[in-house]
Amino acid sequence: MNAYRGHAQAVAHSLKLGAAWAIAEASHTLAARVLPGDVLVPVPGRGGTATHTLALADAIAARSGAHVADVLRGADRPSQYARKRAGLPPLSGADFGLWLTHRPDGARVWILDNVADTGETIAACCATLGGGLPLVWATTARYRSLL
Repeated sequence: MNAYRGHAQAVAHSLKLGAAWAIAEASHTLAARVLPGDVLVPVPGRGGTATHTLALADAIAARSGAHVADVLRGADRPSQYARKRAGLPPLSGADFGLWLTHRPDGARVWILDNVADTGETIAACCATLGGGLPLVWATTARYRSLL
């Protein structure tokens, strides 16, 4: 995991835009943690489906031999980042409105996101999936203080 500042922050922002260079860099780094047969579950974006995280999951799977399971869906919701910048508290638990399209098969399930800040998104995904490990490109100081 990278600290969310400088170059890592630029990559994280570019991942949300689907920039090929950012997907290539992040997938190269994150694929080193993933084994063949692992399952990558991309976190759905604020529109309720995985977009940039799905593109990143596909790139990691191509490098590692893992499988992508795009099984999480969520409610349409405001951006955590926008809420933070507006001084509002982060969304939590039920605010994400997550559900499974089906249960993923695999021994080790990774929950993939570009940034972990409050830990709320990862926690909501873990609760919905019944477990999982976080796989994120960058973490904020706040998230690292939770570990």
